[in-house]
Amino acid sequence: MLPAWIVAPWGNAHAQDQVLIFSAMGDVPYGSSEVPTLQRQIRDHNKYSPADFMVHIGDIKSGSSSCTEALCRDMAGWMRALAVPTYILPGDNETTDCSNPSQAWTYWARYFTDFDAGFCGAPVTAHQSVRHENWSFITKGVLCLGIDLPSPPSSVNQTVWNVLLQQDADWVSQQLRDRGAGVRAAVLFSQDGPGDSHQNLFFTQFRAAAATFAKPLLLLHGDDHTWKLDHPFAEANILRACVNNGGEEDPVQVTVTLDSRNPFTLLRNPWSSSPVVYDAPPCVDAGPDLAVTLPAAASLNARSTDDGDPAPPGRLTLGWTTTSGPAPAVFANPTAAATTASFTAPGAYVLRLTADDGPSHPWDEVAVNVIGSGPILSIADAQTTEGNSNSTDAVFTVTLANGDGSTIDVDWSTSAGSAAAGIDYTPVSGTLQVTGTSDSRTIRVPVTGDTDVELDETFAVNLTHASAGTVARAQAVGTIVNDDTGTPPPPPPAAGVVTLLAVQDSKVNSSSGSSTYGAATTLRVKTDSETYDSFLKFNISGLAGPVQSAVLRLYCTDASDHAGFAYRVADTYRNTTTPWIETGINFKNAPFFAGAPLNAAVAAPANAWVPFDVTAAVTGNGTYSFGIHSPSGNSAYYSSKEGAHPPELIVTTGTTLAMAARDDNGGGGTPAAATRLPAQLELGRGFPNPTRGLLTIEFALPRPATVTVAVFDVRGRLVRRIDAGERAGGPHDITWDGDDTAGRQVGSGVYYLHLQAGGETARMRVTVLR
Repeated sequence: MLPAWIVAPWGNAHAQDQVLIFSAMGDVPYGSSEVPTLQRQIRDHNKYSPADFMVHIGDIKSGSSSCTEALCRDMAGWMRALAVPTYILPGDNETTDCSNPSQAWTYWARYFTDFDAGFCGAPVTAHQSVRHENWSFITKGVLCLGIDLPSPPSSVNQTVWNVLLQQDADWVSQQLRDRGAGVRAAVLFSQDGPGDSHQNLFFTQFRAAAATFAKPLLLLHGDDHTWKLDHPFAEANILRACVNNGGEEDPVQVTVTLDSRNPFTLLRNPWSSSPVVYDAPPCVDAGPDLAVTLPAAASLNARSTDDGDPAPPGRLTLGWTTTSGPAPAVFANPTAAATTASFTAPGAYVLRLTADDGPSHPWDEVAVNVIGSGPILSIADAQTTEGNSNSTDAVFTVTLANGDGSTIDVDWSTSAGSAAAGIDYTPVSGTLQVTGTSDSRTIRVPVTGDTDVELDETFAVNLTHASAGTVARAQAVGTIVNDDTGTPPPPPPAAGVVTLLAVQDSKVNSSSGSSTYGAATTLRVKTDSETYDSFLKFNISGLAGPVQSAVLRLYCTDASDHAGFAYRVADTYRNTTTPWIETGINFKNAPFFAGAPLNAAVAAPANAWVPFDVTAAVTGNGTYSFGIHSPSGNSAYYSSKEGAHPPELIVTTGTTLAMAARDDNGGGGTPAAATRLPAQLELGRGFPNPTRGLLTIEFALPRPATVTVAVFDVRGRLVRRIDAGERAGGPHDITWDGDDTAGRQVGSGVYYLHLQAGGETARMRVTVLR
């Protein structure tokens, strides 16, 4: 959990610039004959699927079979084998259509309530108070909703049924209203879909809520046992998908792209043709932070899951280590997720659990506060109203428990959060002396009054270096309450995402050097006895800020072990100044390939989008041509702009730095005469982002200032602090090598960079891929 004083810079964005992939199934297993099919689908999903989570949308049995507890128990056991978080919705066959619906619901609730919580890495999920089985979560900028909406029983009591429908409608309407502003799209999962008049109360209100939401919304349901993909309502933003009977068809794979208009791509039977093994990194969760009193040991309840790849060996190795603390912890079983840790000295410890499947070795950490048997110090939070002028003290209370009459000295100091030191409060420090068997002392921090309309701000007071005893709570949060009327200024604009289609594209063939293929519906790349290369051209215009990332996406129609390498090539025919066009380019006049490829080597799965990271080549508005070349003799085929899935270039931009040049040497020299100093600290782009190691961060200063960068993980823990020294006013950059404070590579995941300069703070989200 983030410490309260760290104000999350991502607000409600929820990683809006990441593509989301998930899977959905339903109406399976219909009897014992379909159980092997379900188990095979689970194994295949673990082996081949890149999905972040799975949803079973109901009907885990046929309508004619008995509603037994064993049915729910067995189904729960089978679904637990999935390597990704899994959600299960109620279907009518196992609940309302049973001879004893009340007993059937007891069985369902016993095994499937909070089913997702049993998986490592499950999103933080909210539940409706009146119907706990209705849930919602946000991941990668998409709001996901699940509701209890089975087909109505044949002898439905409409008055009673409407109670369920109204509760469902209330939940969906509330979630779209309260959380819709922070997402780019939404998905609603249910067992039943539209078409039955008994469900009208729900769908009437759902349509109204979707219209107000006004962003793309996918309604995904089952029950009909036939595939449907259509727009059943007048509201154009609602796309409906009905999955086929799960006994006849594998789970559907849904990709939510960054397209702001039509983001949903659905792939049926995703492993039907030469599937490529997808080795997802293990999930590791070290568990909640702990506090123990010596001589007790800490019970560590971590968990880790993996998809079993690569195979062989398909094994997951766990290992506990001590990241920091007065002395190494002693683990009863350092290779087990659930174990105990013993300590020889009191103090603050950080323990790390690493999960290693061979190619990937992510880790997670747990903080353990080990309290001695003697005196215990702790500091409490404080809050003060800002005021309009002068200063008001925020008063923090330090308490001593289990004192033995001796005097204890403890150092203290302030640290910035969203409040800026020297502007919002006076940075102070000192040494506090606490005496007695039960005593308390206060620390006073001056808070500066002003008339600016702003959000409440926070800072921290930290206790360190106690001369005796144990510090049980070492950090307190100080909240500065804004008392000025008006509307606070909005946060900086989020990064913009632009999706562009190719204006020219064609393949070329070495065996037919003068032939043109501009009208073909496919692109092709391979190299053996003959070579096929492909070329694409995009026109980029209207970008309002610097490019943070650029991804070329090609839809693969025939799989290959090598997707190909992307290169930036000339916009003109070879050795000419004439722009190439698809009806004129051939193998003899195509632009040369030069320099290093822009992307890493990956396989190309069939019937799926393949991303090529071309960020290094895209700098802003203009014309960009790319060539794709593969060293493999196994052809990769892609849809051309004349095909069903035209190539896309997705460009993400950030805010524009007020600079005409950048001080690349990292020094504090005088900026160029043409440079316009910004009015306040401005943070540009971090590139490359995602990064596999070295990250460069652009920023501009309004005046000379001392610059530091703090790197936090998603739980708000400080990973690295970079002191960049004094910098002159104007543009600069700074690099992070991807290491933590101890010089170790950080694991794959999302990190948050806080750049501080002259009392101002700017923040950036970064994705690390290992």
